Amino acid sequence: MSVERKEVGPRMSQIVIYGDTVYLAGVVAHQNAGKSVTEQTREILATIDRYLRAPTRQSFFPPISGSPTWRHSAK
Repeated sequence: MSVERKEVGPRMSQIVIYGDTVYLAGVVAHQNAGKSVTEQTREILATIDRYLRAPTRQSFFPPISGSPTWRHSAK
């Protein structure tokens, strides 16, 4: 299974997809801030929909298999 990242920035991705799970970061209403919950929800869902439909900027990550190998060199 691979990790797919969308809206990749220098420190994080707005959306990360792994298998059947979508992780979101910082998706809030900007234009409808302070308005009704319905208006804010519509804006947030539209933003998520736009992110999911956008072409992937970074989509290659090797599949995770087994335990990671940690290397530490004591000096």
